[in-house]
Amino acid sequence: MFDQGEFQRVYDHTLKMKEKIRKFRQSGLQREGEYSPENIAFKVLRRNGYLEKLSTLKTVSYDKKMSITKGDKGIKIKVESVVTNWKSFLNEEKEITSYIAYVRIALNKGIGISKGEAQSEIRAIPGVTTVSLMPDATSEGDVYYYATFGIRFCCDPAAQKSPEFYVKKVLLPAMKRISGVTVARVIGVPEEEGK
Repeated sequence: MFDQGEFQRVYDHTLKMKEKIRKFRQSGLQREGEYSPENIAFKVLRRNGYLEKLSTLKTVSYDKKMSITKGDKGIKIKVESVVTNWKSFLNEEKEITSYIAYVRIALNKGIGISKGEAQSEIRAIPGVTTVSLMPDATSEGDVYYYATFGIRFCCDPAAQKSPEFYVKKVLLPAMKRISGVTVARVIGVPEEEGK
């Protein structure tokens, strides 16, 4: 499809495949844990570079479908209206409150999850904006590597209800589903950023 220039179809197909692979792995993890055939198949696909190829195909097909070719007539843009719209957007009075929670976790060495992988997985949780490893709050045991992360979040409906509700109902349950991560404790209560 890509060679025939059907970039929209390729892009849609890669999105569907990535979602199927994600659900496939998740069902195995929920049913049998880390050693499920689905999770092992996922790791083989990742190790052999197929997931990276799929992501690259998605990115390239998106770029190609959005590109303007020489045969296109071009696009007329009224720069003045774009600037005016952006200025009004930037000047809007919006109050977005973000919070930070400090969470102590244990990374299972046997499973082989790294601090960077844990940060990426946590960053993918809805509402999370940044994840920072607290440099003076790490230690290593025989089985686990312990670390404290500062997790900033905002804008999720649960966070708007209350930061404690978000941590209890969204953040912690999602972190507990990350393979190889054990949540040790939340240190203190979530604080409004900047306080």
